[in-house]
Amino acid sequence: MKPLLMGSFDTTDIDTNLVSCLGFILEISKLKSVLRKTYLKNQDRYENSAEHSWHMILMAITLQPYANTPIDLDKVIKMLAVHDLGEIDGGDTYLYAENRGDNDHEKQCMKRICAIAPKDQAKTIMDLWIEFESSQTPEAKFAQAIDRFQPFLYTLQNGGDSWLSNNIPYELVMAKNAHIEDGSEILWDAYKKLITQAKDKGFFPDHLPDTQPNTTEGDIKEDNDAA
Repeated sequence: MKPLLMGSFDTTDIDTNLVSCLGFILEISKLKSVLRKTYLKNQDRYENSAEHSWHMILMAITLQPYANTPIDLDKVIKMLAVHDLGEIDGGDTYLYAENRGDNDHEKQCMKRICAIAPKDQAKTIMDLWIEFESSQTPEAKFAQAIDRFQPFLYTLQNGGDSWLSNNIPYELVMAKNAHIEDGSEILWDAYKKLITQAKDKGFFPDHLPDTQPNTTEGDIKEDNDAA
């Protein structure tokens, strides 16, 4: 007997791969419940990772002309659709947290949820996620660039709340986002011009923090964003 879908629905007479696809679709919908550190000031709430991924996809379509080299837009869109699925089990990690570089928990999550999908689709999804994380191809570099640029725009819109409330210095923000240039030199040039104005407007603290913030509740203060 095939597995039950949504509790009491018998899927015995439904194609096995289709049942796996539907189970995967239900599982990844949990991304809608993962809150990022990006505060949407005009809506008085935090952005969730599913809508972040949607925003990235539209940014890729819109900003494609500014990629450093010709890219496969279809691949970029697919990559961005899956790039945050690894957050389903462990949540979003703040960009400036000390443990930001450790993505083992996301990798384990990806293995778990991909095991729900049919093997061919699972391999495609995992390969896209690995390519994004490795950031070696032109598509991955461009995807990473806009993944950094989007929360930066929100932080500008919010008057630098994230940087100020978490005592994040200008130099750290520049260092953490410098790889935008790898995907789009034009976007990076715009970033530098905008962040210089933000610095002049007082969007950064006047002193360097003793330590970087961690991701425990309470350390990430209200009104903060991811970049």
